[in-house]
Parts: sequence; C-alpha cells; structure tokens
Amino acid sequence: MKQSHKDDQYEQTGVQDQPDKARMLLHSIYEAPDKSFWKIPEKEPNSSHPGICWHVDQDTGKAVMFKGTSQQPKKARYLISYAVLAPNESNGLDATTYFRVDEPRLPRVRQLELMHHDRLRGSLAAHDVAEIELALNELKGASHVDG
Repeated sequence: MKQSHKDDQYEQTGVQDQPDKARMLLHSIYEAPDKSFWKIPEKEPNSSHPGICWHVDQDTGKAVMFKGTSQQPKKARYLISYAVLAPNESNGLDATTYFRVDEPRLPRVRQLELMHHDRLRGSLAAHDVAEIELALNELKGASHVDG
C-alpha cells in the first residue's frame, strides 16, 4: 500500500489553464470567407468580408458577429443600420468599412477560435468600440430621446 505525502498532493499535472475565450475573441476583426462563414454567394473564388466579434456567450457557445463591407449603402436612410470604421493600426482594415449592426450573425465560438489563428486582422480600438455602440444606440432610437 502506497502512503501519500503532502508533497504528492501538489504535483504539477502539465495541464495549462485554458485561455479566456471571451477575452480573446471579443472585439476582434476577422477576414471571414463568404461561402462557408457568411453563407452568401461568392463574387469571385475565395472572396471574403471582414467581421467583428461583438459578444461571446460561453454558456451557449455562440458569438455575435457584424459583417462588414467596403461599399457604402446606396441610400442614406440605410446608413443608420451601419457603423462606419476607418482603417487604423489596431483594427487592421484596408479601407473605410461599413459594419451592418442590424443583422447580427451567430457563429459558434469554436468556429471563431479556429479563425483566430489565421484570419485575425486586428481588434477594435476604443474609438471603434464607441462607434459601434453609437450605431447600436441609434438603431434602438436612444439618440432621439431628450435627456
């Protein structure tokens, strides 16, 4: 029969802590394939659009993503549905990008984890986050309330 020692209870197992997925993915910008991720027809083979991970729900294993495009909406009344971000060092965008905040996509967190390694473009700077929040508030009508 083996006796236990106090030192044996604290042996290292070699298991590393899991990264905080929400912190890793939140406010990240990915270059997501049109056909397999956004489920839209490809204009050309292997085309893609940027997307922002806005929220991560680890309980359901889903994330909230907003799809971006470099094309400005043709009618000004549709601009309320978009957050407009200029490229900067942090976000990794190539051009001014319009993110559609009224049509969130709900991909699996696991899918974003896989994209994090080879499709990460950057992350939102504080002023980018403020721009998205402003667009969401305008969409809800919060900017039309007198305070």
